[in-house]
Amino acid sequence: MLAPSTDCHVVKEWLAQHPEITLLPYPPQSPDLNPIENVWSAMTQRMPMTHPRRRESVVMNALEAWEELGSTARRVLTTELLDSVPMRLSSLIEVVKRNLNKSSMMGVNLLDPVIRHA
Repeated sequence: MLAPSTDCHVVKEWLAQHPEITLLPYPPQSPDLNPIENVWSAMTQRMPMTHPRRRESVVMNALEAWEELGSTARRVLTTELLDSVPMRLSSLIEVVKRNLNKSSMMGVNLLDPVIRHA
C-alpha cells in the first residue's frame, strides 16, 4: 500500500504505466495504520523546537522526551494504542470492502493488481 503523496520518481513512473492500480487515500505515517505515530507525536511535543545537527543530540532529546512521558503515561499510551489495533484494522477492512463494492459496480476488480503483483 502506497501513500498517494509518495515522492519517489521511479514509483510514480511505474504507477503511471499501471493505471489499474489504485492508491488508497492514506497519508504517509498514518496514525490510523501505524499507531506508533501517536507515540512519536506525544514525544515530539516534549522535545525542544531546536534542530540539532548531531545524531547524539537527537537521540538524547528523544530519550529525555520518553522519560518526560513518565512510566504511567507510557504504559497507558502504549496499552491503549495496542488495544486499538483490532478496531483500526476493522475500520480499514470496511473502507476497503466499500471501495471494492463500488469498483465492482463499475466493472473494475481492484484485487487483480494485488493478486498479480503479490
